[in-house]
Amino acid sequence: MNTNKNVLLFAYGTLMSGYGNNQYLRNQKLIGAGTTDEQYTMYASGIPFINENKKTSQIHGELWEVEPKALPYIDALEGHPNWYQRKQIPVTVNGIKYTAWLYFNDDNGGKIVEDGNFRTYTKQRNLQLNG
Repeated sequence: MNTNKNVLLFAYGTLMSGYGNNQYLRNQKLIGAGTTDEQYTMYASGIPFINENKKTSQIHGELWEVEPKALPYIDALEGHPNWYQRKQIPVTVNGIKYTAWLYFNDDNGGKIVEDGNFRTYTKQRNLQLNG
């Protein structure tokens, strides 16, 4: 990988806008909301995990253009390569196809998020906790 070229990162959990870890992307460029082209399974137990070997739904998230100097900090947050594994996958944003990095973790702990959307999961979870 050319270390001077910006990379594309598909955020589907706490790195997305409005969540605590989005601070890691504050100086990066948001391209837009989109989905993975392939189906995976999202599990959530406070934080989400994407299992690449089980197929439940497309994953909803945000595509970010990230400067190479920011990637080691995000990798450290995600525990790459020992906890989450960063792999390139096809994603679509506003009808345009991209190849982006996504963090996978085959941990099957937690609840399956049937629609692959962490925002839906956190809204439902907040309603249950506060309702």
